[in-house]
Amino acid sequence: MRRQWRRWLSGPKHGLARSHIVYGVSRHPDPEQLHALLGHYKNLQEWTRLQDFDLDPIPENLALLDEAIDRLIEEHGDWASRQEADLTAAAEDPAVLDAAIGQFIEEHSRQTPMSTVESDAGLFVGTVIISTIHGAHWRLWPNGHPVVRLAHGRDLDVIALAHDRLHSGQPRLAAIYADAAAAAEPDNQ
Repeated sequence: MRRQWRRWLSGPKHGLARSHIVYGVSRHPDPEQLHALLGHYKNLQEWTRLQDFDLDPIPENLALLDEAIDRLIEEHGDWASRQEADLTAAAEDPAVLDAAIGQFIEEHSRQTPMSTVESDAGLFVGTVIISTIHGAHWRLWPNGHPVVRLAHGRDLDVIALAHDRLHSGQPRLAAIYADAAAAAEPDNQ
């Protein structure tokens, strides 16, 4: 009785898709087609090269990416503190405040390392899981949001988990993989 109200409510059953949506494919695309669409993370690879390592879809690289994300979070936090201090100091003079706000908007109108990592980290984690854990594959929720379906039927919203990693520091990408790998073991099914 409790879920009956949902039947008459139109629209996707999983809410809005986060940052990535797949459209233009059949209602139930096959996993290989989704892997071809979602298995690319070029911006993340370019960023990791700047961090002095190459990104291959293997579990060991998740720990390297976690370390690089920790550095990025620390740098981003320092930068945000400096921006706040600059805006606070500029608040005394309206002309200086206008210039500071203009500079802030200009800097945020282009893609930052944080947005680059955030947009591709979930796709990378999903690709690692799919490449190394038997039975895992990409699946679309009814709203077009891609998730990883493990062999026993559990969906992992790797994009949301990667978003949480970048904004709260947890869960670590390596821990997401370890959880998926543990769930895929025959004893846990």
